[in-house]
Amino acid sequence: ELNQSKRILVTGALGLIGTPLCKLLMERGFEVIPYDKRFPKAHENYGDVLDQKRLALALAGCVGVVHLAGISRVIHGQRD
Repeated sequence: ELNQSKRILVTGALGLIGTPLCKLLMERGFEVIPYDKRFPKAHENYGDVLDQKRLALALAGCVGVVHLAGISRVIHGQRD
């Protein structure tokens, strides 16, 4: 029997899609690692996807990633 982890990292976990997706994955038996830069910086799941070291730590033991992090305001994306 395979001992497979069911740990999934969800970037943008506090967003419009990330929030209900995390809930659904947990209901389906996955261990969800929510990752979002909108968590307070002292929170264990605070994370910016541009911080490679912190992201690598969050990915440890994960079998998958749902990447939802991004700029939600079009004007900021166009400007930058």
